[in-house]
Amino acid sequence: MDKDAPEPGRYIGHGDGTFSAMCANCGVTLDRLSWGQAGSQVVPRRLRSHGWKMHGATVNAFWVCADCPLPSSAPKPVVCYDCGLPYGGDHWVEAVVPHDVWALISPSGNEGGILCINCMAARLARLGVEDVPLKITAGPFHHER
Repeated sequence: MDKDAPEPGRYIGHGDGTFSAMCANCGVTLDRLSWGQAGSQVVPRRLRSHGWKMHGATVNAFWVCADCPLPSSAPKPVVCYDCGLPYGGDHWVEAVVPHDVWALISPSGNEGGILCINCMAARLARLGVEDVPLKITAGPFHHER
């Protein structure tokens, strides 16, 4: 396999500000799309703008092109436990809170699960927890590294 070619259903960065993606079903490739200064966080938005569909959590997501149906074995999209907002979608803000805070609001009760930033805030408010440090790691906001 060409080292600059993505695996089916995945995308790969080329180190020059561009990336390529390959459909999980038919193998069609979008080649050398620019992700500009925003970095790899823009990849899902760029692929969706071409009609591609993502399924699964960002780390384990796979992509299919606009012309292909989803395979019947497609994993269900990961969503916020409380409101159903799709993880990694256009309106998702990746927010990280300290471990002890997450233990208080984890939807699974065992420190697992997914919550969007709004539902995290709602759970914290119900518990009366304030002044929580927060790190934004991806989404439409500018964040410094």
